[in-house]
Amino acid sequence: RLQIISSKQSAEMSQLRRYLLNKGISRPLAVRVQRNAQHALQEQKQNMPEASVSLLALISDPLMMEIHFEIFARWLMEHPFFSCLNETNPAGIRKACHICVMPLSLSNGDV
Repeated sequence: RLQIISSKQSAEMSQLRRYLLNKGISRPLAVRVQRNAQHALQEQKQNMPEASVSLLALISDPLMMEIHFEIFARWLMEHPFFSCLNETNPAGIRKACHICVMPLSLSNGDV
């Protein structure tokens, strides 16, 4: 199965290279796009997307809220506002983690 996944990823990267070449994308931008795609594939391997875990769709909303809180709160709590919000309104910060926060993959120079 691992070989099939690796083969599929190789084919996808080859398709991306052909697309960039056919569209006349400059070499520096093409390299950045390919590096970003490779990084995204690696990250996807390491950090399984929630959408790919079908059983999570069956989990109750309150439990999903707790899962999202445990995933995202560690970064939010570093900011004084969110840390204070957690102390004064724990249910509010859990709801914010559940509804408002989502993972985003960026490369250097994207922002």
